[in-house]
Parts: sequence; structure tokens; C-alpha cells
Amino acid sequence: SLFLLFRFFQLLELRGRWSMLWFLPVSSLFLSWRQAEGLLWGSHLLNTMVLFFSLLALDCCLRAHRSPAFLGAAMLSAWVASFSMASGLLVWPAGWLCLAFAGGTEIRKARLRGLVCWSLCGAVCGTCFTLDQIPFTGDWPSGAGYLLTHLPDAAEYVLLYLGSSFTHDPGAAVYAGATLLSIMVLVVYLTVRNVRRHGGAAPGLPLIALVMMALGLLLSKRLGMGAEQALSSRYVTFGSLAPIGVYFCLLGLARKMFIARILLSGMMLLSLVGAVDSYPYGLQTGRENLVFETQCAAFIRDFRQRDPQELVCAYPAPEQLLERVAYLQRHRWSMFR
Repeated sequence: SLFLLFRFFQLLELRGRWSMLWFLPVSSLFLSWRQAEGLLWGSHLLNTMVLFFSLLALDCCLRAHRSPAFLGAAMLSAWVASFSMASGLLVWPAGWLCLAFAGGTEIRKARLRGLVCWSLCGAVCGTCFTLDQIPFTGDWPSGAGYLLTHLPDAAEYVLLYLGSSFTHDPGAAVYAGATLLSIMVLVVYLTVRNVRRHGGAAPGLPLIALVMMALGLLLSKRLGMGAEQALSSRYVTFGSLAPIGVYFCLLGLARKMFIARILLSGMMLLSLVGAVDSYPYGLQTGRENLVFETQCAAFIRDFRQRDPQELVCAYPAPEQLLERVAYLQRHRWSMFR
């Protein structure tokens, strides 16, 4: 995924012998230890899977004007992303934006064909997903109705989500999210205006669009769990694309606008704050996780003498877990080796 982000970065065509160094804040933010759950829990591999194939699809969309093979690869990647997680479906509208603006105005016919093919393929994919979908259920209130009646909580959720890439502290995350959102609104406007007037690539825009659409989906499903749920470290893996997209947009504008250079300095400062905060947080979370996992493994190895409710530490349905643990013990796998 980091390599794909580097390919996005290359589309900016920055000049200078040391221009590659501008990518360092991206790698620092994207590989931040704030995403501790994604690094420690194998069950969160789905998050990285949908992220990789979404980025791959968008990268191919941005280059689809060069060869029809890129469009085919983008469609295949988008299908894999769509059936990895529900948020993977959002790659279709984000990819539409890439196809609509990439390649310049001189290839309108080729762009139109690509948009039609992409739209039809996305419609088929969405239909297949809907037919195979299991309705979402939870023990908390959700849906558009709940969202519309709790707009202050929704606003806090948005700020916490956007600021979670930089810090795990709720108070600091609100300020970081508000700062990022303010910069984002201005940067998107300036970037769209620049692309319409002068053309060129804007690889940051689809990243921002992808994250904001995913945030809308989260709001409708998770707001009822409380605003601070937006700080979950597993969301940082995907949510970090928003500040990275803003950073890419600012890099593209910095040569032309003084205000972009000022905002770029602000984004680099936010990235530095995030790096300083993330590593102590990751170390602390890792230590706590080690203690928790060690205790839970001891319970599971002694599962025949334990109350089934003590096994909830490993899986929320102890009855199902007992069947699987017995199978592992019989074959001497995992912790029974």
C-alpha cells in the first residue's frame, strides 16, 4: 500500500534533486503505530486488504488513459476491494472521479468510454453485493434517522475520526480534526479550481473522497456506540489517507500559491505531532496486549476446567470457541503445540 501511495506521489512530478524527500511525511503517517490494532490483530487484515485493493484500483484509474489494460486491472481490483469489506464499494465513485479528471481534455472520447465501462461494472458489482448482503445488526442505535437527530455527536465523531491519525487523546484529536478539516475544505477548492484552469494530476482528491465517503458510512452505522468510538486505532489505517490526500494536494499547489506553502508547513507540523504521539502509544498498547493475550491463552489451554464466560477474552461466542479449541488441541496446533 505504501508503494502505491508512492506511485500517487510520482504523479505530482515534483522537480528537484531532493524531491523524493517530500514523501517521508507520508511514510511516517501511514506506518504510524497509532494503528496498533491493525498491527497486532490478525482479524484486522481485512482493513489492510480493502485498503490495498482500493489504492490499486485508484492508481490504475489515474493511469487508465495510457492503456485499456489499466482500466481492466482497476475493475478487477475494485471487485476484490468491494467484497473484502462494505467500505470497498466506495472505490467505485472514487474511481469515477479519477477517470473523469485524469489524462487531460484531449482524450474526451476515451475518457467517456472508460466512464461508461466503469459505471456499468460498478453497477453489476453493487447489485451482486446487495443480493449477497447480510443485514447489519447491532445492540446500538444506527441509521440515518438516528444520525439526523444527533448532529452535535456526529460533528464530534467527524472531528475525532479525522484527528485520530495524529493522536489518541480525545481532546487533542478534536483540535487536530478541526484543523485538518479546515485545511481540507480550502485545499479541495483550490485544487479543483487549479485542475479546471490548468489541468494536471490531482492524486490527492480521490484519497480524500474515499475517506470522507467511508466516514459517512461509519456515521450511519457506528455513531450510536458513542463519538469516541471514532478514535479506534483500527480506523487509522484507512483514515490516514485523508491527511495524506491533503498533503498531496498541497504539494501540487505549492509551486503556484503562497498560501499552499503556508498550509503545507501546517500539515508537516501535524504529521510531526502524530509521529511523536504514535510511537509511545504503540509501545504501551503492545505491552498491554501482550499481558492480555498471555492471560487469555492460559485460560484457553485450561478450557476444560474454565467457566465458558472466561473465554470471552478470545471470542464473543464461547460455545463456538469451545468446539474450535477442542479441534486445535486434538491436532496439537496453535497454543497446544
